[in-house]
Amino acid sequence: RSSWCMPNNDVGSVEQPQVLSKRMALAQIFVETFGLGPEMSVLVDDPELGNPFESAYAPWPIRIYVIENGVMKFISEPTDCAHDMTELRTWLEQRHDVNS
Repeated sequence: RSSWCMPNNDVGSVEQPQVLSKRMALAQIFVETFGLGPEMSVLVDDPELGNPFESAYAPWPIRIYVIENGVMKFISEPTDCAHDMTELRTWLEQRHDVNS
């Protein structure tokens, strides 16, 4: 698979790894680059199994999913190939009672 990039991102474009170990290494770079803490898991689709998550949910080029305890709880709705992160932030704050 060829590379693709997201407009207005800080990472640029990367080649799509076709081996799980390389995809996991790239995910680790993402976690470190964006400072994700241990409270957030990053899942990696397995290209060696035919990318089952991609096949089931068509997540790219942009889509955000929140999975809690193995259950899909939130699927973002991008507009014009972009996200208003307010929707996700509001959902997370309400879900986890951040402002109480």
